[in-house]
Amino acid sequence: RGRTLGGVRVRKSNGQRVVIGRQAQKSGAAANHKRAIDRAADLAPTIAAIRNDGAITLRDIAAGLEAAGIATPRGQGKWSPTQVKRALEAINILRSSANSR
Repeated sequence: RGRTLGGVRVRKSNGQRVVIGRQAQKSGAAANHKRAIDRAADLAPTIAAIRNDGAITLRDIAAGLEAAGIATPRGQGKWSPTQVKRALEAINILRSSANSR
């Protein structure tokens, strides 16, 4: 509705307002993306093994990751089908970048 979301960020050390520039936002987003891709690379063999054991749906793969004791990306809660879907998308990004080299 035309309103800016989020609140004012204040630096704890001196109480001054912090403004995050566009370049810093882009840099942070790129770092988050890289971290997700790296995590997917670590999960790829486990997900492949779960699929080889007969898991077909995203829910089945999520249950397999839970059973294997693999922590979620944030390290809390249970795996959801959406998280598995995002991990698989990141794995596909890895594969496509490897094929383009």
